[in-house]
Amino acid sequence: LNGLNDKLYPLEERLVQYRARAGQDLIAQPTGVDSKLGRLLSFASMADGPPTQGQRDLFIRLSAVIAEHATALGEVERNEYAALVRMTGGLIP
Repeated sequence: LNGLNDKLYPLEERLVQYRARAGQDLIAQPTGVDSKLGRLLSFASMADGPPTQGQRDLFIRLSAVIAEHATALGEVERNEYAALVRMTGGLIP
């Protein structure tokens, strides 16, 4: 079980910043992809025109990070999670 957690926490930390409790915490704990996407949406929706090229580029970069982590999550599911399911005799869905 610890092996599964060791694989999942780094993926979660990059996507969602759950450790920061106040604005000052973000200096030591950088924001996650979810927060960056939220800010991007906010900025893009402020204008009357289409998103800028910079906003599009940022969306592409953030999408690539998400895709990379989705691939890594798939590997964890196929390996560590599948082993845990086998170990419990299928009690875990």
